[in-house]
Amino acid sequence: MSQDFIKILGGGVVADYQEWGATCIYLELNGVRILVDCGTRSWNQSNPLPNLRWLDDKRIDTIIFTHAHADHLGAGPVIANMHPEAEICMTYESAELAHFQLFKQMKIVENDDRSHIFNEDQYEKFGERTLIANQKQWFNVGDAEKRVSACLWPSGHIRGAVSVLIKSPQKKIVFSGDISHYSTPTVDTAPQLPDEFTEGNTVLVTGATNGNAEIPNRDDEVKRMIEAVRGVTKRDMNPGSVLFPAFSIGRAQDIAIDLVKNEVDVFLGGWAAQILESDAYGEKFWNRRIMQFEDVETLLQTPDTPKVIIATPGMMDWGASQIAASKLVKQEKNAIFFTGYQAPGTFGRKLMETGCNCAIEFREPIPEKVEVKAEIKKFVFSGHSDGPQLANWISEINPRMVFVVHAEVKAFNSLKQRIQGKQVIAAKNNDLYCF
Repeated sequence: MSQDFIKILGGGVVADYQEWGATCIYLELNGVRILVDCGTRSWNQSNPLPNLRWLDDKRIDTIIFTHAHADHLGAGPVIANMHPEAEICMTYESAELAHFQLFKQMKIVENDDRSHIFNEDQYEKFGERTLIANQKQWFNVGDAEKRVSACLWPSGHIRGAVSVLIKSPQKKIVFSGDISHYSTPTVDTAPQLPDEFTEGNTVLVTGATNGNAEIPNRDDEVKRMIEAVRGVTKRDMNPGSVLFPAFSIGRAQDIAIDLVKNEVDVFLGGWAAQILESDAYGEKFWNRRIMQFEDVETLLQTPDTPKVIIATPGMMDWGASQIAASKLVKQEKNAIFFTGYQAPGTFGRKLMETGCNCAIEFREPIPEKVEVKAEIKKFVFSGHSDGPQLANWISEINPRMVFVVHAEVKAFNSLKQRIQGKQVIAAKNNDLYCF
């Protein structure tokens, strides 16, 4: 029998942010070949894909997707087209959200005059081939005689997100996916793993996005956000509007529900509104205080009426969030409130760092340099566990080996310091690790 190993095709620990994303990890266990995730680097047009060519001479038994964000699923149709022999597996909610994520990717590419990494036919066939796995239920992977099985275990983060538990008669391995130990309005915290995975014999492959961070208490941060919104929209003299740039899957819906629970009316646009109405969320999350808008420029034609607007994309490189910001930043009475990570080089990062009383060049709706007069503020929310939470979770599992992925070097170093006494490895892109 060949040696069991993992190969990091994308999503490893990186020093250069341009290599961030495109999570894709290959596993050989007891002769069964499994791929966990296949994402993209949406901000790196010259190198958007994992190292999929390494798989050219290999047969894949199963491709398992942890959740529907682009950095984990964005190249799903690409790998499915390359490997028609593979089963494709994810949760029901992830399959619903994948429809939105992948279709949105095609539209963004068309609008931005970039090359497609997959076409509409490949997108449709990917959906047709997708098999739904229920959370917390075991299923066989590959040849049944090889006795390898998998289980999709809730990981928090967004609707349908999971960790992947895989075992053979000899070994157990956990892929954390994007894991969160915070409860939000739409997802619960990741539950404890089954006892058989906390007995000191598990190999853990864990993301560590926030390995060097300590995130504020979420309830306290929501209160601070609500007070700031009311401070803008309810002030006695010259009330203004607030824009929340937000990720279309997860963050936009959570922020909208946080606001309406506190009796703040919200305008929610585009993909984010459609996703909240989809079967991935269900009717229980919709609220009459959430009002949909189709065109943000039309919405802002009444500037004297205060509004709270949640618009995508979250990093503001195009679309409604940048258009709305270009209108609102011109007046001191308005505010732009950030609630999500802004990657280096993105428009959102530039605006957040520019702050008030400086000029910034907008691309949408027309190229224009604008002086920023509106209030710019950041609130700290995250769909990823922070350093102390990750360290506690790893301690509960008590793994025999820890491979860290989905992190920058400083996050890895910080997490390693928190879990001293364990074999902790920075798993880097294109490296192979036996276990």
